[in-house]
Amino acid sequence: MAKGIGAIAESGLWQQKTLNIKDQFGKPETFVLDPDEFVLALTYEHVYMPRNLIAMVEGRSTYARVGLSMHQTAPWIQPGWHGQITLEIRNSGPLKIELTPLLDMPCQLTFFQLSSELAESKAYGSRPTDIFQNQSAALPRRA
Repeated sequence: MAKGIGAIAESGLWQQKTLNIKDQFGKPETFVLDPDEFVLALTYEHVYMPRNLIAMVEGRSTYARVGLSMHQTAPWIQPGWHGQITLEIRNSGPLKIELTPLLDMPCQLTFFQLSSELAESKAYGSRPTDIFQNQSAALPRRA
């Protein structure tokens, strides 16, 4: 699931909530996603994508069947990518969905091997516009 649910932007559009593995009483912290609600969430894992692979973030069927989708617009993890993955989670179903970090695993990565390794100069992170490299927040850092 995610280390932090939500995001924060300078405009005040987003709020941030960081979920701990356990609350002060030792119980897992959860996040409830209401119907028609959308959040950005970071994966707990940090991912390094070598230059000879590309991956796609996909939702898992069990979660999709209750209306939960993981990625709305940008499912690809580019060759050369480093960082936590930001999930674009939407509850399109009629039920409230409770998610628990490290217990719920609503998405998966599918890997594709490239026919040749991408040149370092073309890999993600090589351009100044690659603002999400080594991300630790759901929204980009301001320059």
